[in-house]
Amino acid sequence: MSKSLRYEKKNVIDYLAGQYVAGQMTPLVLRRVEALRKEIPQLDNRIAQLSDAFSELHNVLPEPVFSHEQKNKIWTEIAPIIDTNKHKEVKTKTSFWDSLFLWRGLGITSLAAVLVLISFFGLSPNTTTASPAYFASMAPANASLAQAQPVYVISIYKASDEQPPEMVLQWVKNNQDKSHNEMIKKTALHIWSEDKKT
Repeated sequence: MSKSLRYEKKNVIDYLAGQYVAGQMTPLVLRRVEALRKEIPQLDNRIAQLSDAFSELHNVLPEPVFSHEQKNKIWTEIAPIIDTNKHKEVKTKTSFWDSLFLWRGLGITSLAAVLVLISFFGLSPNTTTASPAYFASMAPANASLAQAQPVYVISIYKASDEQPPEMVLQWVKNNQDKSHNEMIKKTALHIWSEDKKT
């Protein structure tokens, strides 16, 4: 038997309609009955009939008058029931993927990753160096080719969009005598290497 066919029985319709009109349903059951009202017209009609019948009772019966002691006694008896009903309400489980904390965490993490990437690639200075268009190491003219240690190095760079053409003269510190050192201090040449390893 289909689930919806079970709800088409007269005794089930009467029971659900009575509970609905009396307001004795949990929120989960109430949502299910409201969905069934759209599917089963007999249930909707029965709820309307009972609602009309109960509204006539409200008009016919006088409002009860209670003394202060009677009100306190009633409230002390029903307060525990109300509190336990609040705790019994069904809490809908949210799946891990529907969790707001998951998406907040992912959003913050991805934002941090994007900021790190931007700061690393976008804001770092351009560290690429152009290779020289011309490079020459200068050795003394009287040295043999096998023993020739460079004394100066000349590098010439082409012009680019970012910088003009440039010629750089660098010297090798370990091949200089005192007269060369004095000349180098006066001309402010760049050091190219300090010893044979560098």
